[in-house]
Amino acid sequence: MSLHSGLAHAAHRAWTEPHIHASQLIYPLFVTSRALDNPIRGLEPNVQWGAGVNGKFDSLVAHLRELQAKGLRSIMLFGVVEDKCERGKMADAKDTPVIACTQVIRKALPDLLISCDVCMCEYTDHGHCGLLRRVDGEDIIDNERTVERLADIGLAYARAGAHMLCPSDMMDNRIGAIREKLDANGFAHVSIMAYTS
Repeated sequence: MSLHSGLAHAAHRAWTEPHIHASQLIYPLFVTSRALDNPIRGLEPNVQWGAGVNGKFDSLVAHLRELQAKGLRSIMLFGVVEDKCERGKMADAKDTPVIACTQVIRKALPDLLISCDVCMCEYTDHGHCGLLRRVDGEDIIDNERTVERLADIGLAYARAGAHMLCPSDMMDNRIGAIREKLDANGFAHVSIMAYTS
C-alpha cells in the first residue's frame, strides 16, 4: 500500500498534528551558484547560501546538520541567479542552484524533506512569474505557455530529488498541469503545496 503523496514523507504527516513544533516548520533557504555565502539583512542567521568552490554547498550542509539535530525536518529552496531572461531559463537549467543544491542535500541529508519554490519571478528579466506576449502593443501574461513552463520546472526539481513542489505563482490551472506532468513521468509520490507569502 502506498500513502497519498500528501502523506508520503514523515514531515508531511507531522503537519497534520494539532500542535506546533519545530519539526513542523519549513526553513526557507536562498541558494546561489556563487562560491561565498552572502548575508541577507534582517534574516540572520540565514544567508544566500553559496555553492562553495567545490559546488557542494558545504556551509549549508553543515548548518542543516546542526538544525536537523535540533528537530528540523523540512526546507524550501529558492534560487538566486544573476543570469535572467524573458523565459526564466535558469529556473530549470542543469547548473541552476536549486537543482544542484537539491541533489547535494538529498545525498548528504536523506531524511530531510526538500521542497522547491516553483515560480519564475526570480528568474525572469521582467520579474513577473509569467511568460509575456505582446497583444495590441501591450505585454500580457500568456497563461497557457506559463503553466506548461511551470510544469517543466517542477518536473526538473522532482528529477533532482525534491520531495515537494511549492508553486508560488498566481497562474490559473498550474497545479493540475504540474500534477499531470509529474504523474506522467513517474513522480506521483512528489507532493504539491501551493502557497503565497
